[in-house]
Amino acid sequence: MFHFGAGFAERSGAPRQIVTYLENGYLGVSIFFVLSGFILTYTYSPSVESLRMFAWARFARIYPVYLLALLIALPVARTRLDMVDAIKVLGMAQAWTPYSSESGYTWIMQAWTLSVELAFYICFPALLLLLQRLPRNTLFVGILLMSAIIVAGGTSSIAPGSARPDLPYWVQPIPLPLLRLPEFVLGMLICNVFLLKTHEHARHPRWKWDTSVAVTLGLIFLLLSTEKTEFHMLGLVTVLFGVLIYLLSIPNCVVSRMLASTPLQALGGASYAFYLLQDPTREWVRVIVPSAEPRDNDIYARLRKSARGTRRDNGPAAPCAAPASRFSIDRARALRPRSSPRSGQRAARGRVGRGGGVRRTASADWPRCHSFAT
Repeated sequence: MFHFGAGFAERSGAPRQIVTYLENGYLGVSIFFVLSGFILTYTYSPSVESLRMFAWARFARIYPVYLLALLIALPVARTRLDMVDAIKVLGMAQAWTPYSSESGYTWIMQAWTLSVELAFYICFPALLLLLQRLPRNTLFVGILLMSAIIVAGGTSSIAPGSARPDLPYWVQPIPLPLLRLPEFVLGMLICNVFLLKTHEHARHPRWKWDTSVAVTLGLIFLLLSTEKTEFHMLGLVTVLFGVLIYLLSIPNCVVSRMLASTPLQALGGASYAFYLLQDPTREWVRVIVPSAEPRDNDIYARLRKSARGTRRDNGPAAPCAAPASRFSIDRARALRPRSSPRSGQRAARGRVGRGGGVRRTASADWPRCHSFAT
C-alpha cells in the first residue's frame, strides 16, 4: 500500500488524511522489526539451545528468496555494481554502515531491511539470555527505556541516506543496525511480558481486549494521518505497534481469531516473497512494457514528495531524502529512449520514494492461534 497506494490515492482525489496515512507506510518496517523480536523470543524462549540450528533456520527462512530476488534484479539493476558492493549485498551486510550512507539501497532497495535484520539475528541469542534473567519489574523498565529511545531519537524514521540534522553529531558514525536495534529489543521485552502474563489473559472479558485493539488502531491511524508529524511522534507509532502486537497475540481477541484464518495464514506466509520480489518485478515490467514508466505510484515517488512536502517543523527533511535525486536521475537515464526525448522527459519527472516497506515475518515458528498478519 505504501509503494503504490499513496500515489494512486493522491491521483484519485482521496482525502488528504488517507494520502498522508499511506505516505507514512514506510513505518511498516518498524512493525517488522518489533514483530521479529517478539516472534523469535516466543519461539526460542528461554534460550537458543543450538546456535547451529538457529543459524540454519534463519538462513533457510530468508536467504533462498533473497538470492532469487538478487538474480532476477541483476540485469535491470538501477546502478552499476562493483565487486565490493556485490560482496556486501551477497553477504547481507550492505546496510551495516552509518545511516547517512546510501549503500543499503544497492542492488535491491528493500533489501536493506534484511541486512539490518541479519545483525539482529547475530545479537539475538545473547540478548535472549540477558533478558531472560531480568525480573518482571525490570522488564517493564526495559520497555519504557526502549520506548523512550525510539520516541526521543525518532529511530523508526532512520533509513539509509537519511537526512537527520536533528540528531547529535555523535550518532552519525553509529551503524544503522544499532540505531534500529531498540525496536527489535522492544519486541523481545514485550514478548517476555506476554509469556509471563499468559495465564492472566483469560481472566479478562473478551470485550476489554477488543476495545483495547480498537483504541490502539485508532491512535495509530490518527498519528499516521496527521500531516507534518514530528519524527518523535512517528516513533510513538512504533511503540503502539508493540502494544498492538501484544493485544493481537491474545486468543480471546476477535481480530486475532480472524488473523488466524487459513487465507490470512497463507497470505502471511507469502508476504516475505511479495515484499522482496516487488522491486525486481516492477523493473522487469518497465523493460518489457516501454509505457510502464515511473509515475506517482512509483516506490521512489513517495520519498521525493515527502522530502519536499512534509518537512518537519524543526527543519530536517523526511528520511532517505538524500538518495532521492540520485535514484531519480538514474531512473530517468535508464528509461530514456534514444529516439524519443519526450519519453526521457517523462522519465525524468519520475519521483523517488522511501526505501522501507510494509513487510511481516511470516514464519512457521509463529503459532497459528497467535497469528499476526499485516
